[in-house]
Amino acid sequence: MRNHLILRKLPFALLLAFVGCHSDWRRIESSECGFTVRVPGPPALGRRVLTTSRGAVEFQWWKVEVPRHILRSQTFINSFQAGCAVLPMAIDDRGGREEIERAIARELGSIRTRRAVTISSQPATELTIDAGPVTYVVDLLFRNGKVYELSAARSGNMLLKGTEATFFDSFALLP
Repeated sequence: MRNHLILRKLPFALLLAFVGCHSDWRRIESSECGFTVRVPGPPALGRRVLTTSRGAVEFQWWKVEVPRHILRSQTFINSFQAGCAVLPMAIDDRGGREEIERAIARELGSIRTRRAVTISSQPATELTIDAGPVTYVVDLLFRNGKVYELSAARSGNMLLKGTEATFFDSFALLP
């Protein structure tokens, strides 16, 4: 009986080992945005416009989707995104920052938690956003007329805390 339990748990343990220790980490450097970050795979460059009541904010971002993993008919999707936007003057204040947070929540889902964090030795905000089966962790740093956004998304009940920590902790502003 004991061996049967070990064998049943083995595929899940192997999956955690594979995903949690993803070895294809790459360093992205954006001279335009002024940051570096490490991502677990080849990134795709994109743009998105976030609409606020104070105007549009155009983000340039790099996104990586970690391959889907299937275990007992559950699919776990993990993606990582880093980007920035130059803030219009109408948004570069405290009320504008809260407006961006609300616009991100409207785009993704509902904010479960909001807390103060530090990114690259700078005060920032972390949002945990629920969007049905997907949970987003979004860190926002407002600095020198720009907003930096780091986000990780996951679905299913598998939390890749180590992988997320590697991603978030690797972010650094360029001098």
